[in-house]
Amino acid sequence: MSIYHNHHIIPKHMEGSTNDPSNIARVTIEEHAELHRQLWEDLGHWQDRIAWLALSGQMSMDEASQEAIRQGQLNSAEKQRGRKWTEEEREKLRGPRGPYKKRKPMPPRPDHVKEKIAKSMKGVKHPPERIEANRLGQIKRWNKGVI
Repeated sequence: MSIYHNHHIIPKHMEGSTNDPSNIARVTIEEHAELHRQLWEDLGHWQDRIAWLALSGQMSMDEASQEAIRQGQLNSAEKQRGRKWTEEEREKLRGPRGPYKKRKPMPPRPDHVKEKIAKSMKGVKHPPERIEANRLGQIKRWNKGVI
């Protein structure tokens, strides 16, 4: 027994797509994957590539979701900036942490802010074991890159 999918002839990600029965074809999973492969080769839409790879079993649904999120973020950023990014720029953004992989360090606090923090901490009592651990450098600090 075959499993069938409803395939949008004009894909939902393209302008002019509808859920009208005239735009839907009943196909097997293998046919569905092949139709998306052909669409990707003909038109080059990343959505069709992801659909083809997921339907053909070359990519898990989890990987497909993550890739769609990445591609969607890239495309929305391009629209916001009003330009197309080069493939090299896109590769940089696809790195392990996405577009924010290189962050600027926080600037040092001004003296008046340090004084305000010190004043607010005055009178706060820490247990002796914490004071000793702090003295020995055993307290992990959020602002030192260790949590």
